[in-house]
Amino acid sequence: MIAFQGDMMKIFKVMLLVLLLQFPSFVFSEGLSEQPMPTNAIENIQITISDQIAAFRQNDVKRAYSYASTFIKNIFPDAESFGEMVKKSYPMIWDPIEYRFLESRVEGGYVFQRVLFVDNQKKVHLFDYVMLLNLKTWSINGVYFVSSGDQGA
Repeated sequence: MIAFQGDMMKIFKVMLLVLLLQFPSFVFSEGLSEQPMPTNAIENIQITISDQIAAFRQNDVKRAYSYASTFIKNIFPDAESFGEMVKKSYPMIWDPIEYRFLESRVEGGYVFQRVLFVDNQKKVHLFDYVMLLNLKTWSINGVYFVSSGDQGA
């Protein structure tokens, strides 16, 4: 019974994350609306995302997890559960053949960085990363699906 409850809690957390990432306006409590965009922000955001992807590729879930915001860490309280969720649900992010940064924008006080991923079947997937500035470092507050296609990159 206890194992069953643990499995149900994992399923609930994944379902909650999927729901919240489909409706990002529920996820955010404060943003950049009253702050100017920091110097080199886009470059630093892309470095953060790139290093998390590199950590996934190296199976270094602790390093990948270090880029998650407090919100994400409340849903996935340890690096292992976070890593398992990404590996199973987002294989194109876990180990892409290729990825590249597209446009970034500030919307509703939050920074969104669009990233194009090419998976092992050469399918293209677009995701928006929602970034939060905590003091002087960026954290990833969510990644949500935009679209996918069968065309190669």
